[in-house]
Formats: sequence, structure tokens, C-alpha cells
Amino acid sequence: MRPEELESARAVMLTCKRLVPAATRALYFSPDFYTNFHDAHRSSKCYERSLHRASLFLQNLFDKPELAAMIRNLTDLPMLAAALPTAREISSTASATDRSLAQDVYQCQVLQLATAATSVGVLLTDPENASKVGAVLATRRLSHLRVAYECKMRAPISTFAAFLEAMRSNGDGNAPVFPALQICMSFDGFSERPRRHIDRARVLNYEVIDLDISIEWIDIDQAAYFLPSDIAKLARLRYHLPFELERDPDLDYDLDGFNFDAARLEQRVKHNAIKAFAIESDITYEQEVPFDYYWEPWQYEVPTIDYPLALFGLFPSLEELTLSHGGKMTVEKLELLADTSPNLKVLRLPLTYWTPEQDLHKGDSGETCPFEMQLMATLDRLDSLKVANLGLLPSHSKSPGKAFRRWAKKRKLKVVINWCYDEDALSTGEEFSGNDSSSA
Repeated sequence: MRPEELESARAVMLTCKRLVPAATRALYFSPDFYTNFHDAHRSSKCYERSLHRASLFLQNLFDKPELAAMIRNLTDLPMLAAALPTAREISSTASATDRSLAQDVYQCQVLQLATAATSVGVLLTDPENASKVGAVLATRRLSHLRVAYECKMRAPISTFAAFLEAMRSNGDGNAPVFPALQICMSFDGFSERPRRHIDRARVLNYEVIDLDISIEWIDIDQAAYFLPSDIAKLARLRYHLPFELERDPDLDYDLDGFNFDAARLEQRVKHNAIKAFAIESDITYEQEVPFDYYWEPWQYEVPTIDYPLALFGLFPSLEELTLSHGGKMTVEKLELLADTSPNLKVLRLPLTYWTPEQDLHKGDSGETCPFEMQLMATLDRLDSLKVANLGLLPSHSKSPGKAFRRWAKKRKLKVVINWCYDEDALSTGEEFSGNDSSSA
């Protein structure tokens, strides 16, 4: 629930007694943990008040089981758990109330009481804690699970393995099955640190349909370690990257470090039936890109990933592909994608830089350069294609896109292109659809 919606629900409770039950259900359906600890430092009075609210919330669940039964969404619980003190930080002489606010204890108690929650988030701090949390959730039917780690976590794979084993051994004995699973590294928000290696891959015995992995502080190659041993049910796989355009010079960042060879991913997705694959970031780049910098975007502080050729040949059942911030994209990669994934319907390459293998200058007709012709010919092999975002395309023409507009209209495609042309050294965005004759 958004902050403004929460305030509306609270206002209703204060102004109309008959609407209190309805407002209570709205508030407890998806408890708001974020506002309790947002910008609250542990030494501040605000933090103490937030701890008090967290204690009252837990006590309400104990005293009024009907409130616990209203909870359906606990995906933000890791944010609250990460803000709570650990057991070591609480004095041995503390009261029972204070000890109940220990990170691991509080999380398990909330999960034990909110038995009707179908969307759940958990903070895994170590294998022992993970086993306890897994045992609590072993018999639950979850539609969505969010597994979160703090940035100090050194062994997320073995910790996740302990969680899965506890779910299996305390459940029906079979590998856990998740309709949707989100794995969040550095959930406490401190992701501006050098990427490092994590514990080596263990076999993770679980099944999932929709898998989302946020990889704030690990190398992109290592995200594949979180994939299950059995990928038969895996239909959607998404990597999320937190590109930062302004980097701390004291940290060991290297834009080239975002490159990867996809070897680990290739090993984990053999014989897959994945229909949607994405590597994307929330960071957008809205400035105009000089043509001279197009060929070396790192000089303009534009982070890119050099997606390897092999990546485009991994998904035979693919219908939707999103690859953000690509560098050195080529028609050769697109040709391999057309060969491997003939049923592709949606191709999104936002903020992608191309390395043309053909001349950019216009041919004798003066309208279409060899690179554009090769690009359209390759896309024509994808008979099911409906949407194509091609990222940033270089051009020596001041008014590019005429051939693409005619082609899109003929194919009935929605096409999005940011042109970067030579004469004025600027980039310009263009979106056009084959369903009408207009262009943006």
C-alpha cells in the first residue's frame, strides 16, 4: 500500500467508526514496515519510536489473532527485520519485550502468526536462521517468496540451501516449489561496494516458475548459482542490475567488469523451456549522446554490458527478451537469436550500443544504409515479432528512420529507436507503430 493510501485508511479510521473494520483490513492486508524505519538512525529517538511500533505490531498479532488472519502480503518484512537489532546487540539483562525484537526472533514470530500470508519476504542471515525460517514456511502455499540478504552476507548459497532443506524436511519431503521467487542481494540498501565472489555453487533443490535475481554486489556471472537444479518449470528468468552512473572513486569499480561470458548460465539452463529472459536496470540515461562517444560509451560514463554471442543461443522457447545497457551489439548476435528463438514476440534492447558490421553510409537509393538493411532482414526472420526496442542506432543521416517506418508498417510492428547521428552529434528518440502511419 502506498504512503498516501495508508494515510487515507488511517484518516477513515479516525473520522468514521463504522468504516474502521474495512480500514483495518486494508491496513493489515499488506502491513507497512518501510515508513516505520525510513531514515531512522539507530541512535535517534525516531528509531526508538519505530522499535516501539514494531513491538506494538507484534503484540497486536499475539493478542488479536483475527488481525494476523487479515495479513496476505509480507514481502516487505525483510526491510523491518534488517533494521532490528541482532540478538548479540541486545543485552542479556533486557526485558522479554526487548528480546522479542531481536532480528531472527521477531521475523519468525511474525511468520508463525501470519499464517494466511501468501506473499512472503524473509531475511536470511546465516544457515541456522535460514533453517528456522524454512521450517516455519514448510507447509505454506506461497504465491510469491522474496529471499533477502544484507550486503555483509558472505555465503548466500549455503544459507539458501539450508532454507530449502528445512522446507523440504519439515514439509512433504519433496523439493519446494515456488510460483514466483525473488532473490535480493544487499537488501539493506548498502550496495555501493566492490563486487566480490560468493560461496561456490551447491546444488539447490527447488523448482520455480518465475525467478527474479537482484545482484547488487556480486559479479553478474554468479547469479546463475541461484538457479535450481531442476529447471523444467522455469518459464521466466530476470536479472536486475543496479547500475550507478556516479561512482565512488575509492571503490574498485570498472565498467568493463559488467561483462560476462555466460558460461555458468549456459551450464545451468541446458534443455530449458524459458519463455522470458531479462537483464535490466532501473537506471535510465536521458542525456544526449555525442556521436563521437557512441563507439566508446565508457568515456561518457555510460555503463554497458558486452553480452556474449553464446547468450543469444541459449533459449529455444523464448518469446520475450530484454537486455538493457548492451555494448557492442551486432547483427551476428541477432542472427543467432533468430536461429535459436524463432517464436520471439518481444525484443527489448534499451540503452544498447551497436557495433555495425556494415557501412553506415547510404546506398545508391539514398534512403537505406547496408547496416539498416541487414538489421531489418534479420528481424524479418522473426515471424512472430510484435515489439522491437533496438536501443541507440548510429546513423550518418540527419533524418534517419524512413526505411524503418515503412518496414514497421508493413510488418505491423511497434518499433522504438534512439538515433545517434553524425551531423549535429546528437541522439534523438523515435517510436513508431506499424498499426498506423504516424511517427513520434
